[in-house]
Amino acid sequence: MRNTALSPAARQHLELLTGDCDLDLLHEIDRDTLLRYCESYARWQDSEGKVSEFGSLVKGQSGFPSENPHIGIASRYSAICSKMEAGVKKILIDLRKVSKQSTAELADGDDGDDLDSIIGAGFKGG
Repeated sequence: MRNTALSPAARQHLELLTGDCDLDLLHEIDRDTLLRYCESYARWQDSEGKVSEFGSLVKGQSGFPSENPHIGIASRYSAICSKMEAGVKKILIDLRKVSKQSTAELADGDDGDDLDSIIGAGFKGG
């Protein structure tokens, strides 16, 4: 998955998570995992928005009330995000660590921060 293939909402979430870190510092599989997480998160939020907008029940094809299909979609993407969350946190920690090392090497060769301060930078995911 390429960064350009992301929906606008997924791209916005990616920017929220990664800040100014360079995604090229990640291995391809980690980058793809992060992009898939962001797209899943965006779809989850979109589906939740549709449930809020239209309610839990909608008029079915037969004309009778039916469960809003976005409830199931939201639930599915919520579960996907929950399963991916721990891995995504690790990827973000590694990305921030590598980004700080890369920046520090350019400046003076000292990476400075420990893991606690990187975690303290925050995970703002779902």
